[in-house]
Amino acid sequence: MKHYAIDNWLVATVVGLSLGTISVFLGIGGGPLNVSLLLWLMSFTMKEAAVYSVAMIFFSQLSKLGSMYLSGAY
Repeated sequence: MKHYAIDNWLVATVVGLSLGTISVFLGIGGGPLNVSLLLWLMSFTMKEAAVYSVAMIFFSQLSKLGSMYLSGAY
């Protein structure tokens, strides 16, 4: 399988935000998707991909909780 190594910070940011958005909609089930796409697109090791996936899920859920608090839907 072909791997990519995205070096452009803008493309890496767009990929990270997209994966974070997807994991918000999938809930905690977005982890395996994040890990597999980070392995493929960023050429991370499994350990790096798992750490970054947990961080993406944490911050995306934090933003979701913040938006729920601000809208009064808590």
